[in-house]
Amino acid sequence: MSYINSGNLIFSYDGDATKLVADVLAAHYDFSIDHLVLTKAAYLAEIAQAPDWWQAADDRRHNALFKLPGYQIEFDADILSSLTDLDQAVITDHVIFWCAPQKVHYHQSAFAKLMGTPFYKQVSIRNRNTTVKLATLLNERD
Repeated sequence: MSYINSGNLIFSYDGDATKLVADVLAAHYDFSIDHLVLTKAAYLAEIAQAPDWWQAADDRRHNALFKLPGYQIEFDADILSSLTDLDQAVITDHVIFWCAPQKVHYHQSAFAKLMGTPFYKQVSIRNRNTTVKLATLLNERD
């Protein structure tokens, strides 16, 4: 099952799902596509680590940045050192939960300056609504 046009697939497979996805992508595209495969348990465990402020309804951007293979652990320190008073971020094994201003002062946030950095190419960003909806869909599956 795919969810909207988010680039996310939910499926059951008893074998090596990471290899399966890599093989399917390689069979259909003549270029590499960075991707991350998480089990239901791993995804739900990551989302359970989301801080309260990331889940709060307010007028900020709430994003989950999923670390792709090739993500360098050094990026974690770079991110934390780049945060402004406008940003909040918590880093887990596979996800960076980040809040930044929605409109006013957005351009002053660290989040606004990510595009074009080496770090930006090593994450796949989903907004909070998509991230939470995927967790809901996974919880509905046996």
